[in-house]
Amino acid sequence: MDLAGYRIDLNKITTAIKTTHATTIALQLPEGLRPHALTLTTTLEHQTNSTILVCADPCYGACDLAADRLHNLNIDLIIHLGHTEIPNLHTTIPTTYINALSLRKPQAVIAKTLPALVGPRIGLVTTAQHLESLETAQQILQKENFIPIIGKGGPRTAFNGQVLGCDFSSATAIQDQVDSYLFIGSGMFHPIGLALATHKPVIAADPYTGEVHKDDLETLKNSLLRERYARIATAQTATRYSISSASK
Repeated sequence: MDLAGYRIDLNKITTAIKTTHATTIALQLPEGLRPHALTLTTTLEHQTNSTILVCADPCYGACDLAADRLHNLNIDLIIHLGHTEIPNLHTTIPTTYINALSLRKPQAVIAKTLPALVGPRIGLVTTAQHLESLETAQQILQKENFIPIIGKGGPRTAFNGQVLGCDFSSATAIQDQVDSYLFIGSGMFHPIGLALATHKPVIAADPYTGEVHKDDLETLKNSLLRERYARIATAQTATRYSISSASK
């Protein structure tokens, strides 16, 4: 099923519902797909004869599960849309992860990154939505005599070359084998985290805007570090501290 520029495996959802004999399902999805929740729920209810409830709370990632907030609703199954499974994460309500793969073609923007790449050995990383782009990037780089390398992540990542906002292990695993990294995806959050985690040049290719980011990423990274060091310096001279914790 193609929805809002993403491919969603509808058969995987219906199979999960039918094999678990779930009758009441919670659908958890990120902000970008939420305007299409009615289309999804109508389709799923028609195909499975089940009741689909849409979680209204924001969803910030694969680890942001709604299970703890749903126990009083007699939910049989959670469909967590738009992210891949975190293998070592356990939930109190059965949860099926359904990725949303971008339909954007990355070839043109990947080709634009070639002059900006540093060194012949390039680490390839991306987010869940662009996992299929890794093979495309690998082929383009090999054709131009680069050496693309894709790392295997830790227990929180489901696929090689995948990074999360909280986990860059697939990149740090190959840190000593690469000269720079090519990140495929949107936004600055992940590539800046990648640069901070690896201390290597990062070139970001955005399939949505067609833009390549390198120098501006370095500028943002340095600005973030200066702010961090300034706060550390302030803390070193402080005499009273406030400690708080976040809870869901």
